[in-house]
Amino acid sequence: MNVHAPLRAAPPSSRPRVLLINWRDMRNPEAGGAEVHLHEVAVRLVRAGFTCIQYSHAFPGCLPEEDVGGVLVKRVGGKFLFNFTVWMNVRAWCSNENIDVIIDDSNKIPFLLPWFANRPVVAQIHHLFGRVLFHETAWPMAIYVLAFESLMPWCYRRVRVLTGSDSSRRELIGKGFGSVEIAPEGADLDLYRPVPIAAPGDDSAHGSAGPTSGASFARAGSSDGSPRGSAAAKDCRILYVGRIKRYKGLDVILRAASRLKKEFPELQFDIAGSGDDVPRLKALARELGMESWTHFHGFVSEARKVELYSGARAVVNSSLKEGWGLTSIEANACGSPVVATNVPGLCDSVWDGETGFLVPFGDADAFASALRKILGDPAEAERLRANGLAWAARHTWEKAYEVTRDALLAAWTEATGKVAGCGEAA
Repeated sequence: MNVHAPLRAAPPSSRPRVLLINWRDMRNPEAGGAEVHLHEVAVRLVRAGFTCIQYSHAFPGCLPEEDVGGVLVKRVGGKFLFNFTVWMNVRAWCSNENIDVIIDDSNKIPFLLPWFANRPVVAQIHHLFGRVLFHETAWPMAIYVLAFESLMPWCYRRVRVLTGSDSSRRELIGKGFGSVEIAPEGADLDLYRPVPIAAPGDDSAHGSAGPTSGASFARAGSSDGSPRGSAAAKDCRILYVGRIKRYKGLDVILRAASRLKKEFPELQFDIAGSGDDVPRLKALARELGMESWTHFHGFVSEARKVELYSGARAVVNSSLKEGWGLTSIEANACGSPVVATNVPGLCDSVWDGETGFLVPFGDADAFASALRKILGDPAEAERLRANGLAWAARHTWEKAYEVTRDALLAAWTEATGKVAGCGEAA
């Protein structure tokens, strides 16, 4: 198969019907970077004349069907066995929805759709878990997931595989995947940008509900006249945004922050996101005497996320592994440098020493040292902030859309012999 076969132009009417399979959709409270990536690509496909129908697992309070940005999202099955739901139903879904081609978005247990579906498949694989699973779950479940991961190179070897970063691409090729192309991650730069932040006690910037449990935000300006949004104008806050899972390593950040509190008495730690590691982390915060200045916000809206990013002196990501690290770019776009672990994915999204710092996984002292450089040196923080804004400006979703579009059209063309278009459609 020629994965990079040239495509001939065709009018938008020749666009195929695309089935998108992902464990979660964008409205799921546990949605993360993988779901954002799929949604941003899908809405652009719809604008270009494709029909996109997504199947994901149901969650409490969800609608069974919903139009999300032009993508018809259908929610069926439970979160733990959704792969079996897909395997038992994917052929019927393809038939009932008149599907031409499938995006198999595997970011947990793989769906292995080249073996189960009777349509051409393009695989989006953000990263493999590998032995990271033993940091996250009990060994029987880790072995269960690893068993499926071991099948992936065989299953996806002859289909187009897309991933979001160079380090993830190298990993996949090293594991025996065939051709892997980068569909680079981006950010919504119209949404993620520095915004005016309420002064302490001013709820106008975040609605009548006010901040969570004593949270305050960046000052309108500093005593030395620094402009709103500059590093010097921000309160002493660090922020984590994302799913709260054990392998994300947030206990390391709690320990790092506790070591900085004496040096920075006004330090506050905001944690935005949900996940099953919250009870353990809250218990650790109590044990470390951090309960009064550590704020668990839970799931937050996109607008609220922008506020939190804009008000943070630094954003942290202590994960053991990522496919890219979307929050790094979102944070930079809102004017906050990032301190993250030097692991696959994050080593691509954080420009070490320029937009933030990379440190070894699990090293609380190294995190504390890197955060100290930002919290204690306004000039350094401002340099990182300016570099981060410029770095984020290079990351839009258009390239990811274009690479995915071309892969879908090529897969469809090869399977059907129809003329596929790759020209831009309004």
